[in-house]
Amino acid sequence: MRIICAHTSSSSVWSTRAKAVIHNACIWRALNHPHILPFIGLATLDSVIYMVSPWMINGNAVDYVRYNPSADRLRLLAQAGEGIKFLHNLRPGVVHGDIRGVNVLISDSGDACIADFSLPYIDESGMFSHFNESKQERNWAWAAPELLNGDVGSSSWSTDVFSFGRLIYEINTGREPFYELPRSAVFNAIIKGRKLERHEGMALTDVVWALIEECCQTCPDSRPLMDIIVSRLWKAQYSQ
Repeated sequence: MRIICAHTSSSSVWSTRAKAVIHNACIWRALNHPHILPFIGLATLDSVIYMVSPWMINGNAVDYVRYNPSADRLRLLAQAGEGIKFLHNLRPGVVHGDIRGVNVLISDSGDACIADFSLPYIDESGMFSHFNESKQERNWAWAAPELLNGDVGSSSWSTDVFSFGRLIYEINTGREPFYELPRSAVFNAIIKGRKLERHEGMALTDVVWALIEECCQTCPDSRPLMDIIVSRLWKAQYSQ
């Protein structure tokens, strides 16, 4: 279960949060796709509201490929991409907002499901936001530079694509982006335009590396659409 809304001393904040959770639950319930984590329902316990989803026994994609080195990484990435493509192609579209390996879960059948997409965060004042700074601080390595330097105030399709490029790197190498840097140095590295490095010995083909570089372009308008990314991942997977 996922904790969404805890009780506070302010009844007005509680009411705002509860309404937001119900709204978000309605959105999630409508996201019916084989590569989107299903929504079961809401539950309350001790004044805490939970969003309930199925338990994924295989855990997240990072752990799955670590303990299953023969796993088809390109297939998992293509499936995750199908989920993101579905979100982006909805009308109105849905932005994930936090794409990284721990938010790709693996089903009992070994298929990838997108989880923890970024529904609005509700702070103590009851205000809505798609940017939770305390959460984002932990995820700098996957964040697009325009989010970190303040050029844009919230996630978008193009920032999702940037993060998906980081995900491709993460799943294929088994390492976080900029793993060679202290965590405290990652923010400035991205702001200054530092690119991912293709270290010797990494299991990355030229085709996959080119896709990573295209997704992680500094200019948002230069990044490909998810439809194109997914098509190229399936093509790379079939040609293995």
